[in-house]
Amino acid sequence: MSQQYGQPPYGQQPGYYPPPPPPPRHSNTALILVVVGAVALTILGSCAVLLAVNDTATTVATEPDSRSSIVQEATGGTAIAEQPPAEQPPAEQPSTGTAPSTEPPPAAAASSQPAQPRGVLLTDSGDGKKNTQRFTVDDSWEVHYTFDCTNNVAGQGAMSITVMDGTQIVDLVANEIGTKADKRTPQYRAGTFHLQVNGTLCAWTVEVADI
Repeated sequence: MSQQYGQPPYGQQPGYYPPPPPPPRHSNTALILVVVGAVALTILGSCAVLLAVNDTATTVATEPDSRSSIVQEATGGTAIAEQPPAEQPPAEQPSTGTAPSTEPPPAAAASSQPAQPRGVLLTDSGDGKKNTQRFTVDDSWEVHYTFDCTNNVAGQGAMSITVMDGTQIVDLVANEIGTKADKRTPQYRAGTFHLQVNGTLCAWTVEVADI
């Protein structure tokens, strides 16, 4: 009896079974696609953020240039520099109706007599005999007198000065003979007096002053 191919040479043994087929392998294609998609979305999102930030920076950087271009177009292409504020002129003062005078103030009228030094109460001069004006003094004053007899023939003369209170003699200030003199005599009597001057053949001057 001939043996056919594909048939076991022996009959099936009791209790013998062929081994089970291996379990089917699951494909990893779906998992790979999910991972690749997630990575692609992350990359696209990062690129979109970077593009938005770049566009914002470009807009801010070019905004002043855009304003400058608009100003230049409006002014014919010439940039206008900012000018400092002009100074305001001072406010005009209200007019009083009278123009200011440009003439200097008038000088004080000159006195017909020369001004006397401070403290001088009396000045007088002459040649010969004379009674001066009355003067009032405190208890500290002086008589300043001069005489010059060089012009007379004798070449000298006499000089006397008396302090008078009315007709009463108060003091004899000077009584001398000579050619010339220039002297001061202090006095210490308060009151109202006059001087009786007698310059014989001499020109003289007298002065009464507080001291």
